[in-house]
Amino acid sequence: MEEAEALCTKMGIMVKGEFKCFGGSTHIKNKYGTGFELEVKIRTLTDQEIDNTVKEAREKNLLPLNTVSKCNLFLKEFGSLELVDEMTAEGIGYAYVDVLQKNNVSLQPEDFISW
Repeated sequence: MEEAEALCTKMGIMVKGEFKCFGGSTHIKNKYGTGFELEVKIRTLTDQEIDNTVKEAREKNLLPLNTVSKCNLFLKEFGSLELVDEMTAEGIGYAYVDVLQKNNVSLQPEDFISW
């Protein structure tokens, strides 16, 4: 929010491609500014970690990732249980679910692991 205030006079909040709010920083803070401010630092995986995970997934016959249930099995096997519930059309994995259901393709394991 601080960066947006320094650079812009108007800003918006977009959720899944739809504007939910547009206006000045004061307007947005008044409408959505209750609660906590949270700073999160996320460590990204190295290429070596991703390669090792792909290799392990192949050894365990978890590839290809061509259905939502295979993706959920993959997530469970690698200890990402909290993401299993997100592999729905309403969850944060909605883009993967959409690709799998509409395009009948396999996900690239490297992209899925990075997610």
